[in-house]
This record gives sequence, structure tokens and C-alpha cells, in this order.
Amino acid sequence: MLNEALPQIRKVNSTCIPSAIQRLKEAVIDAKTHSKHILAFVTGIPGSGKTFLGLQFAHSIKDEKKSINSVYLSGNGPLIKVIKDSLKNDAFIKNLHNITYEFNFSGAKDFSSNVILFDEAQRAWDRNKNSQKKRINLSEPEIMIRLAETRLSWCVMLILVGEGQEIHSGEGGGISLWCEALRTHHKNWEILCPEKLYPLLQKNTDHAVFSYKEFNLDTSLRSHIASDVSTYINHIIDGNLDIARSYADSIKKEGFSMLITRNIDVARSYCANRYKDQASKRYGLISSSKASILKQYKIDNSYSAKSRINISEWHNTGITNKNSCCNMQDVITEFDCQGLELDFPIICWEDDMLWDGQQWKTSSKYSHHNSELAHRYRMNSYRVLLTRGRDGFIIFIPNDKRLDSVYDAFIKAGVEKLGR
Repeated sequence: MLNEALPQIRKVNSTCIPSAIQRLKEAVIDAKTHSKHILAFVTGIPGSGKTFLGLQFAHSIKDEKKSINSVYLSGNGPLIKVIKDSLKNDAFIKNLHNITYEFNFSGAKDFSSNVILFDEAQRAWDRNKNSQKKRINLSEPEIMIRLAETRLSWCVMLILVGEGQEIHSGEGGGISLWCEALRTHHKNWEILCPEKLYPLLQKNTDHAVFSYKEFNLDTSLRSHIASDVSTYINHIIDGNLDIARSYADSIKKEGFSMLITRNIDVARSYCANRYKDQASKRYGLISSSKASILKQYKIDNSYSAKSRINISEWHNTGITNKNSCCNMQDVITEFDCQGLELDFPIICWEDDMLWDGQQWKTSSKYSHHNSELAHRYRMNSYRVLLTRGRDGFIIFIPNDKRLDSVYDAFIKAGVEKLGR
């Protein structure tokens, strides 16, 4: 079992996670017994427990089968730091980018983990990104396939995929990157996947593909929240405000609060009062990384300010620590909160995403080279920000005339006014 609890991840109500873990354990025994290479995909909505599943699976298989080594990999640096700090044990948690670099340039000769967990796999780097960052002319999925085939006589590689959460250039390849990687294979792989990925993987690979309904985590783990919240946010991001509004009442009845204000002090006071004397609760400021107008409100989301934040201290400590999120001073961005949760985030809106009365528009100053791709990344960034809450969220809309329509859009979608 996990050495320490993960306060913002390890909360399971009722989902298909136990049956998915059991299925994965069976795959491990099969792979070891018959010297197979197995690639398993698990998809899920925000809050469905992908990270929890990966960590629990890694620990349980290690506890039950002492001869099996497992490793948890992610390219999400903040997520890695928070998990290491929470568990007080970083022996099996590694940065994906370091592993792929080591394999490409030195063969990763010490790598011996037959069970590999790749979290936040929707953010895997494609060839162009890897070439720019690491001078490697292979995608990260290609490298991982080669590593498994070169170093391991058998393996189960679990690919955990968040939906619609690619937020940076070079992260948009998704499942297609894995299909391309499998075309360079030297061994026969067996592919396990949720039913919705079966047609794509069967069509684009020449390997045996098997589908299991429990490999799609479509139920949220978060207390007080229905999976409808993810659908609700997707409709808002897609510009379907009337459809989103039809979900609002039922979501509120589940105990999930959706609030909006143009006064940041009102937002701070609400969170402080709501969670007074609840030391385990986490609430704080999050925003888009495109810094522009928030500094006027003493909310510094610039890169230099963000780089000074100790993310594990920000996320894992309570209000008695001056650097805790609960003091609602330091703000983190989509790059720091992806894969993590707060009980009640205050989402500080920037001027990078505006509502024109019909749809969301990315400000031209943030879409230099490829406006369509830049817009998709901006939309996904706000999709991430709006799906970080367990108990609900507050959206803070600065008093800037350009953002009046943004405020009106959320009101139309059923978000409730908080204060003046």
C-alpha cells in the first residue's frame, strides 16, 4: 500500500478502478508467464482517478509479487514533486523526460522495471518537441517502445490518458503517437484498451487488440460531484452555454458549488470562511499562464513569480504555512495544477480567452504561429483550470470591460453570482 495518504488524489468512492486494477494484475501475470509485451491504455475524465489507479496498481503488484519491479513515469514535473512529497517515498517515481534522454544516449542499462506506468500520457512529446528540447529525433512513445523491447524480456506498460488536456505545443499527438511508435516494433505487442479506443487501435496497428469497459474511467472520484461536471465544462468550453445550463441545477443538487465574482477579496473570504477549522482542505488561486491583467490585482502569474513557488509545499501544506495555497497569495497555472486537485480553486481569468457572444476567442497576441493550434491549447488550458475542484470553484473575472462578456457567459451557463 502507499506509505502515506495522497490528500488530493487518494479519495475513492465507487468506480470501476478495483476491477481495472485486477485486470491489470492478470495482464502482469500473463506477460511474465509467457514473456509478453503488453500495452494497456486507460482513459478518463478529470477527477476519475487515473493517477490513483496507477499508483495503487504499482504498489499492489509490488506487494503481492516481490520479484516484480514497477516504475511510475510522468513528464508532469509539478505532479511528480507533489506525489513524492505526499508519499515521503520517491524510489519508484521518475521523470519521464530523464528516462527517455538516458535511454537514447546511454541505453538506460540499469532500467529493469517490468511494470511501467506512464501518467499524463496525452502530454507525451512528439518528434519535433523532443528534437527541440532533447536533440532526439524520436517521439517519447517511440523511445518507450524501444526501451521496453531492448531492456525487458517481458513488460506491461500502462498508458494513462487524460481527455482533452493537451496544453502545450508538441503534446497534441495523443493515441496516434503510440500507433506510430508501434509501427517501428521488433516484438509482437498485445494491446488492451477501453472500448472506445478499440476501432482506432485495431485499424492503425498490426497487433492483437482487446477491449475492456473498465479501462475507461468515466465516473468521478471527487466527493459531492457527479461526472456531469466534466460534461458541463466541456459544453462551456465548446460554446454551448444553453446546453451547459441544463446541467447546472442537477450539479448543484449534488453539492458542487459553481460561483463567480468580480471581487477577488470576496472570493478569498468565501474560501476562508467555508473551510474554517478544516485543516485538511485545500483552496487557492489558479490561472492561465498568459500573464497580462492579473498583476493589477496583485496576482502575479508571470513565469518568474511561478518559478519561485515550491509546488509541493504550496499544495500539500495547510494554512499555518505561509507558502500554502490556503493563504491565497501565490497563484499557479495550468502547467502546475494539471493532474492535481484542490477542494475549492479560485480560477482567475486572464484576457487570453474572451467571449464574443457566440464562441470563445483567443487574443491575437497569444496566437503567433498557428492560430488554430494555439486556440486549442488555450481552450484546453481553461478546461484544465475549470476541472480542478472537488467541492466546487469560484471564477474571478477582473473588472476589465473586455471581460464583461466572459462574466455574462458564465452567468448564462448557470454559474451563481457571489457578492457584488
